[in-house]
Amino acid sequence: MERPVGCGGPTPTANTWAHEEPLHPRPHGVLFVGGGSGNVYGYDALSGALLWTQNLGQETYTCSGGSRTGYFGIGGTVAYDSTSKSLYVMGNANTSLNAYGNNTLSHLDAATGHILGQVNVSPSAAGPTEFDVSHTSVALNNGLAYVGIGSACDASSWRGRVVAVNVPTMTIANTFLTLWDPQNARGAGAQAWAGGSIWGWGGVSLDFGGNVLTGVGNADDRPTARLSSPFVSAPTEYSGYAETLLELTANVATVVTAHHPIPASIYGGVSTDLDVQGTPLIVQPPGCSPMVALQAKSGTLSIYNESQINTGWTAQYQLAPSQWEDAYLGEPAYSRATGLIYADVATSVAPSLFAPGLIAINPGCGNPSVTWHASFGTDSSGAGIPRAIPAASAGGVVFAGSVNGTGGSVWAINASTGAILNGGKPLLQTSGNLRVPPTIDGNWVFVLDNSGNMYGLTIDPGYPTIHAKRRANDSRQRTYWEPLPHD
Repeated sequence: MERPVGCGGPTPTANTWAHEEPLHPRPHGVLFVGGGSGNVYGYDALSGALLWTQNLGQETYTCSGGSRTGYFGIGGTVAYDSTSKSLYVMGNANTSLNAYGNNTLSHLDAATGHILGQVNVSPSAAGPTEFDVSHTSVALNNGLAYVGIGSACDASSWRGRVVAVNVPTMTIANTFLTLWDPQNARGAGAQAWAGGSIWGWGGVSLDFGGNVLTGVGNADDRPTARLSSPFVSAPTEYSGYAETLLELTANVATVVTAHHPIPASIYGGVSTDLDVQGTPLIVQPPGCSPMVALQAKSGTLSIYNESQINTGWTAQYQLAPSQWEDAYLGEPAYSRATGLIYADVATSVAPSLFAPGLIAINPGCGNPSVTWHASFGTDSSGAGIPRAIPAASAGGVVFAGSVNGTGGSVWAINASTGAILNGGKPLLQTSGNLRVPPTIDGNWVFVLDNSGNMYGLTIDPGYPTIHAKRRANDSRQRTYWEPLPHD
């Protein structure tokens, strides 16, 4: 199964798949879904029946300048531990607007949703107005759970960080603060800077040796009037480790290497807040050394040789304009079957190099090249909404989402040739926009839209009417399925 990725934003959703036994008289799948309400749900994947609900709280916020208010609950995909048949998921909660919130990692029983343990990964507040939020997926490896912390709409002040938690004991192993270092512990000078979010929806990535890689968001370089003591403005929005591809040791105590992928020349004017927000994609094509692909809000996809990150990217593709700061959110996908990297093209607005759709890149052992470009769907520039993250199946199909003016469209593309399947038409039209990738398991594809609807599609002949949708985040927690027409 390809690993799914959660979605950030005021109504975030997340989903994953696991096989469970006792909840059904025969083997079946369970979908775990989280949303902005703070609820985590367990669904029978074959029927859509709601098995359990667990609420982990909600964190409200107001954007800097009061331009928007909103809330965060669950913003990233849960991590499923097959050995213990349990889940790890990040939640957020506070009691008053813009209060310093609790960013809590919860350990849940997968069969019941019962809370087995929790730990608040927020250090003591540096200031009374500090606001931190987590909307990343959880990564598990070697007894550690890794989570990222950032902000909502740069609501000052905040401290980006990566936290490693011992599991299942739920104790903090270490915390790495991307910018905040007023004691000059790293020897780069005293830095009482806000910013440096870790907010790629897929969370941090782990390389083949266990090191942690992540994209880092911008520093807060606005006038100090926008910041409360002890925070001060950073010299630039890319100061320190802000807006970098950052690699840490497995215990997140030490920086291995870092690089700023966005050319400094594009900053200024309307090109601001260009977070390197994506989750790094780490691949090792046959016969090659590991490579890393990473998106940024600058509209760029950068590809690195992992052993030479500090020397810069080997190739960079412009897939959305840098001045449209939210056009390019997400991350690329990879297929072991084809050896290709897939990345969505949000818009043809200059300087985008391609028409909206999808490109496939051959990593080329450090000499990447575009293998094919598939053009489909409407241009996202008018909607101001990024395309969904693609997902590649083991069967040679890439599923990608686009906006369609009233919601979203799910497309199926031949992973080897770029041919658009299903007669050149979308497989599915969704009532809400698409931001997260489909979850794929064999003959099953599950899709979530940004309005909280969940869709199940399959070619399994035993379930001919599985083309259906379910309201995943219905506050009334009703269980119902609405048949969709077959294509």
